Amino acid sequence: MDLQNLKDRQIAEGKFIEYKRELPGPTDSDKKEFLFDVSSFANAAGGHLIFGIEEEGGVPKTIPGVNVPDPDAEIRRLESLILDGIEPRIPGLELRFIKNKHAMQVLVIRIPKSWILPHMVIFKGTDKFYCRNSAGKYRLDVTELRSLFGQSGHLPDQIRKFRTERLARIVADETPVALDPFAKTVLHLVPFQSFAPETRINLEAAYNQFPHPLGAPNIGSSGVNLDGLLNGGQSGKMHYGSYLQLFHNGIIETVDAYTLNVNNKSIPSLLFEGSLIQHVQKYLAILRSLGITPPVVVMLSLIGVKGFFMATNNMHQGGCPIDRDLLSIPEIILNNPEFVPQDLKPILDSVWNASGKMSSPNFDHAGHWIGLR
Repeated sequence: MDLQNLKDRQIAEGKFIEYKRELPGPTDSDKKEFLFDVSSFANAAGGHLIFGIEEEGGVPKTIPGVNVPDPDAEIRRLESLILDGIEPRIPGLELRFIKNKHAMQVLVIRIPKSWILPHMVIFKGTDKFYCRNSAGKYRLDVTELRSLFGQSGHLPDQIRKFRTERLARIVADETPVALDPFAKTVLHLVPFQSFAPETRINLEAAYNQFPHPLGAPNIGSSGVNLDGLLNGGQSGKMHYGSYLQLFHNGIIETVDAYTLNVNNKSIPSLLFEGSLIQHVQKYLAILRSLGITPPVVVMLSLIGVKGFFMATNNMHQGGCPIDRDLLSIPEIILNNPEFVPQDLKPILDSVWNASGKMSSPNFDHAGHWIGLR
């Protein structure tokens, strides 16, 4: 964030930004006021809370900064206060100190618009809800609370409906490219933010870092289509082994008709799990660069896998055969901006459950993926 630009352009406080001269103090009233500010942004459209700027009439006057001997410790203090004082947790929140020209610190807190609404301040039994408009924060009334609860409640249904409709199209071979007629792995990454009417990615920025499809044997054609950006991994003159569709609203759909071994009906677990972990990590990084923030719903589906086994070492079949043709794995929600392989463990365990095993053998007791060791 360009702090001097805020001052030069006289960017006033309002719905999306608020300035504070000093950091939150140690008293209960100071902490409550801070939590009211943070939760109000999350319950509205998101924004920035900036400490170390002196304002006059809501407009930045000077940028004196604040004296912080240990910035990391201060961030930990405020993060702990937010974590313990607001319910539910606000995903994607970022705190960062920036030095001004006098080597003093300015704290910038980026609060994304939340989709897990509404957020309540619970510090010391407060139990209050705040939101924001152009005049700043205000306390929510009963009618507004009902509206926020309603917004949050509709979202899971929208996400599941999207998944059901897309799987129906894939099963019916209504895909953007003609896929090989084999068993398929389908991966969806669905950000909550994608369901906001204003969400639309920058196609040119996305194209410059366009990711490969899941399981692509080689890179085929890529380009723009009506839904957004499409990248296909071609396996022959007429068919593709995989594709990735990046929708205008930031949803990712990738289908792999290449990895699952049709000849002996086995799922090579190391390749299967490693590819999923690697690609999800890359996809989340690209979404983040495009301004799409968590939460992100990850959904895995396997098509045409009745009678398939999980292969414990990419060759040996174990457990029992999968008992259905369409394996729709329960979704997981990633709330943290930093992805780690164990985030996918519940999904991968579910695939092993379908093959009669308690969990994936490729994770250690601490939940770390050890498939490459």
